[in-house]
Amino acid sequence: VFGVDARDARGRALMFSTWADTAPPVDACHIWTEQTLRMLALAESTGRNAWLAGPAGVGKSQTVQQYAARTGRAFERFQMHKLAGVDDFLGTVGLKGGDTQFQPGPILRAFTTPGSVCLIDEPATGSPAVMAVLNGLLEPGHPRISHGEKVYTRAVGNLFFGADNSNGQGDTGGRFAGVQQMNTATMDRFSFVVPLSYLDPADEAAALVRHTGCTQTLADHVIQAFALARSKVETGDLIDPPTFRQAIGFVQACSVLPVAQAWQVTIAARQPTESQVALAAIYSAAIDETLIAREAV
Repeated sequence: VFGVDARDARGRALMFSTWADTAPPVDACHIWTEQTLRMLALAESTGRNAWLAGPAGVGKSQTVQQYAARTGRAFERFQMHKLAGVDDFLGTVGLKGGDTQFQPGPILRAFTTPGSVCLIDEPATGSPAVMAVLNGLLEPGHPRISHGEKVYTRAVGNLFFGADNSNGQGDTGGRFAGVQQMNTATMDRFSFVVPLSYLDPADEAAALVRHTGCTQTLADHVIQAFALARSKVETGDLIDPPTFRQAIGFVQACSVLPVAQAWQVTIAARQPTESQVALAAIYSAAIDETLIAREAV
């Protein structure tokens, strides 16, 4: 299913069920790791909800979407935000074909669709009162909820995932505006909190080659520079780590712009003033303009 020989703690091959629904397109560039597949297999085999926690750019949302794509499952994604209301994700009455009908929202559609995958993106940015409404939907088994004039039952085989910059305890580092501590009752509905981090440098370089078509030499060089930059976040010299999306943007920009300008518009310009000294040092130490200019075509 995933092109990886992934096994559980006892050495048995991980097995996944496949469905024949309208799934997202498969992204052949996505990199699967055995650790990630074990987490997905655990969620699927138990029917329990999983919360993926990690910094921006580690592939939280993409992992869930591509899991649905590879297994042929319907996929619904709801981007939570502080102004989101219950009607936004459960649905409300609206016009359809000239008639007034109830229009289910993305989370309710996933709740009632067998085998579907629902991603609640950045749930910790939502209102705690609104998020509490989800508690009934996130119960294991086949819970029933009332909304409007109907009662809905959770369908067989569907799965719910949360993807957030935090682990539900709020933004302890002050880097993610709007992220707040989650209600304990809501977090208790997520049986597994899975920390995600950046790929191994070799895998991340391979993914960069797949996404951009750049040479392996260029990918290795860029990822090595990004690894240095991320280490500076741990020491407090840099505020935000550069993400894989920025690596893609930098490589693509280098085929059009001078290397220094490409670095500026894709990496440096998005960082706060207090990070600029560290960024300049990273560029000087880790970026070989001659190599990049030669490899970027």
